[in-house]
Amino acid sequence: MLLQSWMEGRVETPVRGLRLHDLGLDQAYLNVTNLLDREAFLYSVKDACYKCPYSFMSALPAGDSKIFKVNSAYSIRPRIYGDYLGEYVSTSNHSSLECNVDSAWHFGEFGIYDLLVQPGGKCTTSTYYEPVNIYRSAVSVTVIVLFLLCLGQFIKGVAKSWGKQEQVFIDNNNQNDSKGKIEEILRTKKPRLRALDAFRGLIVIPLIFYTHQGGGYQVLEHASWEGLPIADWPFPWFIWIMGVCMPMGINSNLERQLSRRTILFHVAKRSVLLFALGISTNCINYGLAYETFRFFNALQRFGIMCLINASLCAILWPRDISKIKGRFADLQIMWSQWAIHIVLHVISICLVFFLPVPGCPTGYLGPGGLSEDRKYENCTGGTFGYVNKLLMNEANMEQNPTAKAVYEVNAFDPEGYFSNLPSLLTVILGIQAGAILVIYNESRERISRWTVWGVGCILLALILELTGAIPINKQLWSTSFALITAGFAFLFLAAFYLLIDVKKCWNGFPFVEPGVNCLFIYIGSKLTNHLWPFHWRIGPMDTHFILLADTIWACWLWLLIAKWLFKRNIIITV
Repeated sequence: MLLQSWMEGRVETPVRGLRLHDLGLDQAYLNVTNLLDREAFLYSVKDACYKCPYSFMSALPAGDSKIFKVNSAYSIRPRIYGDYLGEYVSTSNHSSLECNVDSAWHFGEFGIYDLLVQPGGKCTTSTYYEPVNIYRSAVSVTVIVLFLLCLGQFIKGVAKSWGKQEQVFIDNNNQNDSKGKIEEILRTKKPRLRALDAFRGLIVIPLIFYTHQGGGYQVLEHASWEGLPIADWPFPWFIWIMGVCMPMGINSNLERQLSRRTILFHVAKRSVLLFALGISTNCINYGLAYETFRFFNALQRFGIMCLINASLCAILWPRDISKIKGRFADLQIMWSQWAIHIVLHVISICLVFFLPVPGCPTGYLGPGGLSEDRKYENCTGGTFGYVNKLLMNEANMEQNPTAKAVYEVNAFDPEGYFSNLPSLLTVILGIQAGAILVIYNESRERISRWTVWGVGCILLALILELTGAIPINKQLWSTSFALITAGFAFLFLAAFYLLIDVKKCWNGFPFVEPGVNCLFIYIGSKLTNHLWPFHWRIGPMDTHFILLADTIWACWLWLLIAKWLFKRNIIITV
């Protein structure tokens, strides 16, 4: 029984006549008993739904009970009315109100709950059968993984000790020859900044994790609208670090005396390839039918950002940076790029706040749908949604955006046309970090500048968020979202660089190996998401434990592939 509780197990025998195995992932039973002498009507609203109306759930016969399967991922507020008031009822509507559960009621997975509707306007809530603890599954899988890692390290240590004993018998001349060959390889091998690879690895591992369902935990999902959960960090960081690499590659090509036309050709080719790969991976989830195909996604965003930012960098980056010196040499080199990007970002902000959107308030940044009593039901994202609808059919947008689970919105594409404009800010901040890396050779100069930029971006983002001027929102790639994610990227890169490349007190494990081939690993994980051996099924797969085990398995396989490629010095790039 103890093992079952740690693995999210359920009893086979019915509880109060209810089979727990009939419940799916994040589901519970709610038994509503109406003790009134007349029919009543059950309404509810998700606690996470901002300014949303109550939604009709069911009629409740007088003196009878009714069983519901409810979603345990979201807390709700039930309300009982004496009359049917339509599909939706405003929170301010108290006409014929029988009783109300004021505080948010959180259900646990596989639990059984009671709601008793009593005369005198009283609603009583209770738990009949305790739910499972879904986070014990995460602890269980973590313990198993740590045990296997320790076992692997032990076996590796034993193998190394045997290897050392055998090396005693190797001829000294052979040792010297081998040493000379290794030194020759190290001299000819192109130096890499391990901190950069480690940061890429830190980004790509969560991307694999989320591609393979992430254990089905709602807390690990993207924000339904505003906010900044863990799932919203990897994408902007990936784009930011792509920006970091741009000045490094372009400066190297200019030093090799490549013409700007040749560099621009390579930029265009890479951008087209990234966009094409994005289109191909979209076929997995959205099919091939042109009428309903989704044209935009993460890889397409990479391609567009690469085309715009890398082209500007290739055109405006000086051929000989050695002539530009001083404390602000990076800004001297970057000022022209910054000027263009600031103009573009100001244009995007002006469009967001001043472009008239039919049927919606100007400057609207809300989720639409149920929000604000459905007054702006078709206004999701304001300018973002409007521009996307002008340029493409709704059928070609994301049909199940993250806001749909809470706000019941219609089609909305967070990676659509318009959000490319504010995304440019993330990339130019990455290019700034790369410029610092190229221009300054001293570690102190690099770390201090990255830290200043990081803290500055975070403070500015917090001002925009806390004043309510521009809330943090990944769906709209708001200015505050771009700033806060880039700000922490600066700080992470500075910390990784200090620990790995300067102090050398950490070798970057386990992030360096997947980071070297991060794009290949990311694309590969998307393509193999539903293929064995990266994915498997045992039974209904309706617990977090089994889903998390499947996710960790996929991550482990891709880490093994990354290790195999790293050991053979195979680097697959686009």
